[in-house]
Amino acid sequence: MTIITLSVGIYLIATTVVIAKDGVTFIEFAKNLKIAPTNTMIQEDQHPGYPAMIWGTHTIMESLNKNESLLNLIRSAQAAALISRCLAVLILYFIGKELVGAKFSFWAVLILIILPKPAEYGSDALSDWPHLFFLAAGMWLLIHGATDAKLWMFTFAGLAGGIGFLVRPECAQIVVYGMLWLGLQLLWSKRILTRPKAAVALVLLITGFAVTASPYMKLKGAFFPKKNIGNFTSDISGDIVEPLESRLVSNISYTSSVVPLEIAKAVGELFENIGNALMWFFLPPLIIGIYIHIKERNLLHPKKFFITALIVTNIPLMIWLYCRSGYISGRHILPLVTFTIFYIPTGIKIIASRLEVKSLRENQRKGLWFIILIVIGIAICTPKLLRSSHNDKQIYREAAKWLAENTETDASIAVPDLRISFYAQRKGLKYDTKTLPADIQYIVCEPGREDIESGMIQLIVLEDKDHKRELAIYKNVRQSTSIQ
Repeated sequence: MTIITLSVGIYLIATTVVIAKDGVTFIEFAKNLKIAPTNTMIQEDQHPGYPAMIWGTHTIMESLNKNESLLNLIRSAQAAALISRCLAVLILYFIGKELVGAKFSFWAVLILIILPKPAEYGSDALSDWPHLFFLAAGMWLLIHGATDAKLWMFTFAGLAGGIGFLVRPECAQIVVYGMLWLGLQLLWSKRILTRPKAAVALVLLITGFAVTASPYMKLKGAFFPKKNIGNFTSDISGDIVEPLESRLVSNISYTSSVVPLEIAKAVGELFENIGNALMWFFLPPLIIGIYIHIKERNLLHPKKFFITALIVTNIPLMIWLYCRSGYISGRHILPLVTFTIFYIPTGIKIIASRLEVKSLRENQRKGLWFIILIVIGIAICTPKLLRSSHNDKQIYREAAKWLAENTETDASIAVPDLRISFYAQRKGLKYDTKTLPADIQYIVCEPGREDIESGMIQLIVLEDKDHKRELAIYKNVRQSTSIQ
């Protein structure tokens, strides 16, 4: 599994056309973190964990080949994500082994490895798999700490949750699940831990999380600063605090907007994203497998409790996200897909058994349909899995190359996507407003736009015939530039 994960990841890294949009933010964060760590963490919206991993990986790579190029930074970010994915895959196998047995856990993780979207995220400059590594580590520690009554594991589960929180705030759910289970141990008559041990484990869990996460919370002045939730100080960046009356009106408006229709749309969006992540082929087996999981009793046993709690928590969380932000992405549902992947082989086995009965062939090898369905799923995933990441953005690289070769190093460029100026290593401004600053020297946009006035000289038109797209580069020869 490690060899397959690594091989697929290296292939995807080598064929990446451009990194994801958020990857630019993470890499710039890592560069600034090295220069002014405290100010960078205060000013940046993203959490510092993954940029710190990029910085550490780049330091190692730099010591090996003395290369400070942009490509080395990008490869460092991708390598940090891929290494995290490899480690997460190993931990997920052992979690699955506890839940469904070694055989089904192997097949489940193999399916996860060959799913195109999760593989793409694990080879891009994104924080999803670093987050999943710490989440998986925390879940494994919770399961074994509860099952084997080893209190020290709760300390490390808290530490994993705290470090993971520095990567993505969602990793705090480790502490939530641990507190839920330990709370049951304190209140429920059927318990694994005695009340004194449960109380000690609870203190150790919270302490482990607080040691790693609280300094960042204090620095940002909020429990969940990225989502602006749980603020306990005024905005340290110096912005004007919104008046109480305005916030009350906003909250009332938001609450009234969360109607059943919005919830239904959120459920539909969630279902569609999960289906896309599973290439739709593996969705029916997942539904069947989860049904069998829920149908079985003893859900309060640690081996089942924590995964059940994750499913029950993440579905409403995704609905809340949609109602608040208006969208759910494939990256948002990745933890939900990752930790329910174990139940797909169960669903495939049930479907295969039905097919074996219907085939009515004598001397048919038992389990043949199971293998056939797995092979069909792999065959469906492979073409998309081997497709270059963001291959429809090749024209961005061409524009970046032209700008790097034909503009001044201190040139300022207005771009429709900041990845263009990032790869060109020029100062970029994403223009999404009607007015451009006067000091913009170049503009990258679609050719022939009427809002580009005579003060702009068209330098070159780049064409991507495969995706039927063109980009033109203009030079500003006026003192002030505006798009009407």
